[in-house]
Amino acid sequence: MEKLSREVLEKADELVDIIKESKEYKKYLDIRNKLEENTDIKDKINQVKKIQQELVKCEYHNDIEKAKILEKSLNKKKEELSSIPIYNEYLHSIDNLNESLKLIGNLEDYLQSITE
Repeated sequence: MEKLSREVLEKADELVDIIKESKEYKKYLDIRNKLEENTDIKDKINQVKKIQQELVKCEYHNDIEKAKILEKSLNKKKEELSSIPIYNEYLHSIDNLNESLKLIGNLEDYLQSITE
């Protein structure tokens, strides 16, 4: 039984390797590298993260007025990001990869359950 579990994990690792060699993964890496080189996009992403952190703090401290202001600012920054085609392509690429990894996880769980 343990041998079978090891084989399942090895097959899952092989599937991950196949994904890493896929066009979709290589496209993701290319887009990610382009985003990392673009200081304007990086700044906008960092601004969104900072606003999100502040928003969490406000919600924790029940500062509703400041939270409303931050939510408006956050929405504006997200709109700015969503107007950038390469950023949208990046998000789409991440979604595709996550879906593939989720399928592998589901398959691994299934195979583990039938080997127990």
